[in-house]
Amino acid sequence: MLDRKSVYIMKKCVEEKEVSLNQLIQMMDLSKRQVLYAIEKANEFLIDASVAPLHLEGRFLSLSTETKDYIVQCFLNQTIYHSYLLDGPERETYIFLMLLYRYESYVTVPHFLDTLEVGKTTFLQDMKHLEETLANENIAVLNNRTIGYYLAGDEWQIRALLMRNILIDFNQPTGSFLYDYFLFHENIADFDGLQKNVADLLKKYHIQLVENRLREFCYTFQLLLPRLGITNQISNKTYHLEFFHQMKEYDLATELLATYQIENEEAKKYICSWILSLSVGNVHEQTFDRSIILEIVTRMTNRFELLSGIRFTDEEKVIEKLYGHFRSVYYRLFFRIPIINYFTERIQATYPDMIKIVEEVLKPISALFEDPIPEEEIAFLTMHFVAAIHQFEEKKSAGKNVGIVVCPSGIGSSAIVLNELKSLFPEFVFLGPFDTDILETIHEEYDYIFSTEPNVRLYTANKPVFIVNPILTPAERYHLLRSVYATTQTAMLSFPKISDLMSVIEKYATIKNRNHLEKELSELLINEPVQKDVVYEKGELNLSDVLKKAFIQFHLPATTYAQAVQQSAAPLLTEGIVTENYLAEIIHSAAERKSWMMITDGVALPHTKPMYGANEIGLSLGVLETPILLENGREMRYMMVLSAVDNQQHLKAIAQLVHFLEDGAFFELLQTTDNPETVFAYIVEHEKGVGEEA
Repeated sequence: MLDRKSVYIMKKCVEEKEVSLNQLIQMMDLSKRQVLYAIEKANEFLIDASVAPLHLEGRFLSLSTETKDYIVQCFLNQTIYHSYLLDGPERETYIFLMLLYRYESYVTVPHFLDTLEVGKTTFLQDMKHLEETLANENIAVLNNRTIGYYLAGDEWQIRALLMRNILIDFNQPTGSFLYDYFLFHENIADFDGLQKNVADLLKKYHIQLVENRLREFCYTFQLLLPRLGITNQISNKTYHLEFFHQMKEYDLATELLATYQIENEEAKKYICSWILSLSVGNVHEQTFDRSIILEIVTRMTNRFELLSGIRFTDEEKVIEKLYGHFRSVYYRLFFRIPIINYFTERIQATYPDMIKIVEEVLKPISALFEDPIPEEEIAFLTMHFVAAIHQFEEKKSAGKNVGIVVCPSGIGSSAIVLNELKSLFPEFVFLGPFDTDILETIHEEYDYIFSTEPNVRLYTANKPVFIVNPILTPAERYHLLRSVYATTQTAMLSFPKISDLMSVIEKYATIKNRNHLEKELSELLINEPVQKDVVYEKGELNLSDVLKKAFIQFHLPATTYAQAVQQSAAPLLTEGIVTENYLAEIIHSAAERKSWMMITDGVALPHTKPMYGANEIGLSLGVLETPILLENGREMRYMMVLSAVDNQQHLKAIAQLVHFLEDGAFFELLQTTDNPETVFAYIVEHEKGVGEEA
């Protein structure tokens, strides 16, 4: 019988031309013996089907084209579920799904034993583990003679747990496998019909869900169906608001539920809120909530430009894309609907400066919601801003390799992965990004498929498929480069395997830190063969590199905004960091737009596009003798003029500046001293480590 480990190995062999034993040991967190046993299980399954087994030669595992096609078909036609044995955690999930789905059924121990095909002792152990897990969510499993086993607790919490589990599980290597297994064994035959019904209604009402959100919605809706017909289940007060009836999402929910003879108002509002939290916003559509969400998005964009020192070349396009993402964020926060972002830690590590700036951007908005904005949402929004500052121009030419980019997860990650691929493979033309379904209708000729997620359907196109994380580590970049160029048979590029290099090094040296060595070898080898056009680098300049001691001034006599700009920026002008024209543009823009670029109470941080005369990176700080009352009624006491020459180098310094702006002791120092050396020394002492926490 197959199990989770053997199925994972078969899928990995389908995804990659060859898989190293060490790679499987590391990814699966298993011993060599355990991995070899899982390979043996997979081969028993294949040999029983009269198909060539997985081939292990030395340290590498591969399969024949015939075997690959057979495995793909086993997943597509669901025959694999006949030969699959659940492990302990999978049985716990299955028990939870049974209790959830068989809401109105009389479920007893014999039902569980018959379905799970285990003994009573094993079942009771599984149930005990599940009860312990559910207790953390204030959910209990109860049993009585009248209704059998059932879930007890707040219904909203039960549904939220299912949503969260699906979000987590679908982001695991096994994806929806266990849920498909459940649908298969519970004889839920018309799931394909449900998916088609939902897709047709979305098209009818012009509502867009990206591929992954649509998939998650359909599975969750199917599993909740038996519970949606019961009234007075949801205690969430937001479901009692009347604005639901003004929304097309409510009309869709009504029509969808009517298909299953569900008419209760509570279910309609619940589904409506859920769709709002998943769908892509359209800034050009005149919905009743457009003005408030557009206002928030515009303020976010303007505040990001103000804090980061970055001026978008096409601000309208940035707002349009951000609106598409943020409308669902707004409703997730409003309705407290769970979200999972598996790239949060990687985004925080890769873009620590941007994370800090985006956190500051969101502070005024967070007051609109009961709970703090989760770090997962902050990471998603950071990806959108990172994507917005990338400016790539596609140059198509005959004879280039053509790659299709498939990204089921949304706008932000698709933009980043597309830019990453263009950077790594400048000689390729990339089409997309697309949803998986679109592949079947594409008429353009293409040579390769690059996807952010594995999906057996991709392999039916009979094209080389490469799985790409939106945020790539150096090792992943190197592995991708090696895999792609091995397929293209580019003779001028030779990519040795990292595992081979490690084996040679181990013969003659003692390795103290294997992971760090593999990482540095990957970085070194990436930089050798490919002249990489850097898309985004962490800012390397500290605040003290940008705000020099000579740029700090006290007792400025300015009485107008224009005078404050000129006097604060005088040292920058003297050093040739900015031109007169740069300052004139700042002053003209402020007067014309009535925008004073106040980043916090009392502090202005004006800047403009580099084209107007930003020669070098620099930042001035001027403390006014007397605060100036601006036209908008706000007082300004500190004038900081920023000169930024690109979208990258100064970001670490700005992240550190944000930290100092939140530091009451820093402002206290500015009010109690007039010595630039004292202020500069304070900055040097306290900037260490800021912006590097992630």
